[in-house]
Amino acid sequence: MGLDEARRRGEAETAPAAGVWGRLTFATRDDLVAPLDPARDVLVVDLAGFESEAFGPVCASTFVAGAVRLGWKNLVGYGCAGGPRYLGVNLADAEGASARGVTLELYGREVGDFLGAILEGADVRLYGQGQCHVGMKAAAGSIFVLQDALNTCCYAAHGGTFNVWDSGSRFAVAGQNKVYEDDGETLAQGFRSIHFGTPNEYAFEYLMSGGENSLHVVLGLEKPDARGELRLKAKPYFGKFFMSGAAAGRVFVLDPEERLDPAQYHGNVLEEITPEEWREVLAPFVAAEAARRGAPIRVEGDDLVVRLDGEWRRWRFDECFIQLVPQKVSRRLAKRGVTPPQLAQLVEE
Repeated sequence: MGLDEARRRGEAETAPAAGVWGRLTFATRDDLVAPLDPARDVLVVDLAGFESEAFGPVCASTFVAGAVRLGWKNLVGYGCAGGPRYLGVNLADAEGASARGVTLELYGREVGDFLGAILEGADVRLYGQGQCHVGMKAAAGSIFVLQDALNTCCYAAHGGTFNVWDSGSRFAVAGQNKVYEDDGETLAQGFRSIHFGTPNEYAFEYLMSGGENSLHVVLGLEKPDARGELRLKAKPYFGKFFMSGAAAGRVFVLDPEERLDPAQYHGNVLEEITPEEWREVLAPFVAAEAARRGAPIRVEGDDLVVRLDGEWRRWRFDECFIQLVPQKVSRRLAKRGVTPPQLAQLVEE
């Protein structure tokens, strides 16, 4: 059914509960019209045939951005096979405002580089493999990658949530943090990430995402086996220079067997996880992101419960997680009023 026909039927009949679904291909791209009900209508796009880098609607990212400007808030793309690039970039409404409330779901073997780069509020979900520069300079919204992503993901990101299994080298390099919105009073979303597996070496290098609304989690789990069972990796992180040169921020690592070598995170220190941090920050974040992935991970009071090798394992939060912070800006020192000038400046900016 074409979009015009779907629109005529929608005007003639009572709109179904699920809204109208319309499908477009590269050949029918010029049939794009505005949705009848932006909150419920769904636009499905066969991305095969679209180009990664071109002017006009022959470019996949330009076509998707144009659909969002017309009012589409629920978009599904399929046929991704090594491309196209830049999907989820420049998503804004007709007035140029951030595309908050927009959901972009993508299916295929893998998409191209720069997925969700400069993200400003949309919810991007990739049910496949991500490539390089996913979430680069993201400001708000969320990115979910079912499998892995490659190098330099979330480079200089300062907002939004990133959910992935494994990632390549230099994840969140120069990751920053927008503490407040432009009004100077409303707390910003902050920059948050969770790896159900592990990032590669140089992860969180030059991290600057401080603030109570920002955190990063590494669980160090193997991917599900043929029976869907999880197990801990030999180490939660295999690379070197973890948080190398970090100026601010905090990373929580699941390490119940204490396999992470202090030499891997040289220049950073272990910080106590308080019950308040667990209950108000870490536990809700882990529980919510595990639910998004359908992972057998639960939070029960002060305990983390994970199904490993067919058995449920239980740990108290401070028996399984460690918190790493830069040595020069230890949050404990900051609570005592010892705050280096460079940290104060970063928070103000």
